[in-house]
Amino acid sequence: MVDKKEKGKVLDRLVKDFLQGAPGKAQCVHWETCNGCRVMPLPYEKQLALKSQILGQELGQFTAGQAVTVEPSPNQIYYRNKIELSCLNGAIGYRTREDYSKAFQVSDCLLVSKEANQIALTALEALKARNVSFHDPVKHEGFLRYLVIRESKTTGERMANFVSYSMVEEFQLQEAVRALREKIDVQSINWLLQDSLSDHSHGQVIRTWGEPFIREKLLGCTFRIEPNTFFQVNPVLAEKMFAEAIAGLKAEDKVLDLFCGVGALSIPAAKKAKVVYGIELDEDSARLARKNAELNEVKNTTFLSGDVRKRIKNLTHTFEYALIDPPRSGLGARLIERVKGLGPREMAYVSCNPLSLAEDLELFQPEYKVKSLKGFDLFPNTPHVECLAFLERVK
Repeated sequence: MVDKKEKGKVLDRLVKDFLQGAPGKAQCVHWETCNGCRVMPLPYEKQLALKSQILGQELGQFTAGQAVTVEPSPNQIYYRNKIELSCLNGAIGYRTREDYSKAFQVSDCLLVSKEANQIALTALEALKARNVSFHDPVKHEGFLRYLVIRESKTTGERMANFVSYSMVEEFQLQEAVRALREKIDVQSINWLLQDSLSDHSHGQVIRTWGEPFIREKLLGCTFRIEPNTFFQVNPVLAEKMFAEAIAGLKAEDKVLDLFCGVGALSIPAAKKAKVVYGIELDEDSARLARKNAELNEVKNTTFLSGDVRKRIKNLTHTFEYALIDPPRSGLGARLIERVKGLGPREMAYVSCNPLSLAEDLELFQPEYKVKSLKGFDLFPNTPHVECLAFLERVK
């Protein structure tokens, strides 16, 4: 059996083979320096062909050799609702391709709106004017680690999160934020503390200017998004993927939503089903899911937080339908056995990692079989691809 590292090398070679036939340079001014948007030089139809081949290579055993269709993104640029910018060596931007310990200044990233780019440039000006120091991840010195920018594609609301290594430059940061608010329309600005040696862009919220959230709309529902909570980065295409995931629900169904986040699948599903139980590891996300259900006047949901394996073990009834959207690592054998024991007739499994998805689909056998597989290009100009798999119980 080929291990994950070897499979990763195979996929890397596949990407390189496609890029060898690329007609020219990418349209982004940062592409030569940036470590992202690796396949931007490829025409979009070639990008989709690459991703179809990636899915076919990893999941072909479940499709009887048929090609896996990849749903294109309506937008190939300006599609992301979140970017995480490193504050390094006097720049606010992405890590460089040649040296991961350095960053280059972002001025025109094509993944996000012009307004988001302007937030980064204006923030740099305000921070430098007040001598705010940037973090050195090798020496573990300096104040500011990240600037995370989030924006709603439906309401236009924006959020800027400043993630610091300490609290020693509190006054300078507050003055920089005041200057930023005078020049840029940002609904939510947050100061987060992350003092661990690990490289994280989330942390403890120390102070908020404006609202502590922004709002995004999906499938007729409104969702609050806070500084540390997850939401799909390409909401326009994610809406179509989620619509397909819940299309098979019946009015009498009891639904289990594993790794439910802030309720982006649970709450639309609850409008079609009898009841939805969502389980989420992160307490902040589960709390926000409850709030989002309340805001959308949905009363047939229950959200539980904690270790998903322990929570699912304590469930005392069966379910007709399961929604699964796990981390990149997938579910694993123990959790899959517990899902099987709840007996759903059908499951919709959303995955951002075809390697772990293939392992999990195999573990669901023989009790369940793969009904269909479809890719969704949530990440244009990168080799990454989302996949929606439907499984049905073998009678």
